[in-house]
Amino acid sequence: NFSALGVYRPGYGYNNFKYAQNDVISKHDGLFCVNLQNDKKELFVSLYELSRDVENADNYYHYINHCSFSPDSQKLSFFHVLQNKAKSSKQIRFCIYDLNAQKYHCVEDNLLVSHYCWIDNKTLLVSVRDQFLNWIYKKYDIKLKKNIDTKIKFYTDGHPMISPVNKDIFVTDTSYTDKNKNLHLFISDTSKLTLSKLKSFYIPINYIGEIRCDLHPRWNCIGDKISVDICSNEKREMGILYLN
Repeated sequence: NFSALGVYRPGYGYNNFKYAQNDVISKHDGLFCVNLQNDKKELFVSLYELSRDVENADNYYHYINHCSFSPDSQKLSFFHVLQNKAKSSKQIRFCIYDLNAQKYHCVEDNLLVSHYCWIDNKTLLVSVRDQFLNWIYKKYDIKLKKNIDTKIKFYTDGHPMISPVNKDIFVTDTSYTDKNKNLHLFISDTSKLTLSKLKSFYIPINYIGEIRCDLHPRWNCIGDKISVDICSNEKREMGILYLN
């Protein structure tokens, strides 16, 4: 529900339609799949169903964010976010919905999950903050129900994406500008435990808060170019890096 995101996660949703979540956790809102050809909608899992696994669920506003299909389209990953009604804190449950089994399970609800990408149909690369408040990248095997530390440590969260031609390599960015207002783009090889900076991008000071410009790096399908969101000529633009 992007109207809910407009209220609880400004900058991620829409403000076109008014949204107010009442004290009754909805059985009719949640994770949907939409057929764009006939506009038919199917509710996979409701907010009410998700809330039943949470203690004191009525103390939170519930919404869903960051949905993504697995490469074979048989699973959906998503965040079940619990916004505390009494204070600004929130809790994130990282969940996987199986379209064949028609049920979901929670992958992570202890560590703070920030961003992620699918490596293959059973494995995800996830940026998380550990119990010592350090940002690390982990691989989550949802079939074996275990996670593996890549040993790649980072000083901030980022937006990772696995290379389409080498599953040991991923690209990511810094989510916060440095003192010179630069965001940085990195490439990592988990087999060699390397993390190297590719390029830095200046972000004007007026691009903050809801209108901030993260790099959001994305590979092309053959792995020789990376697109990034940038600010140039006083507006948002797309930049293309040629790796060769």
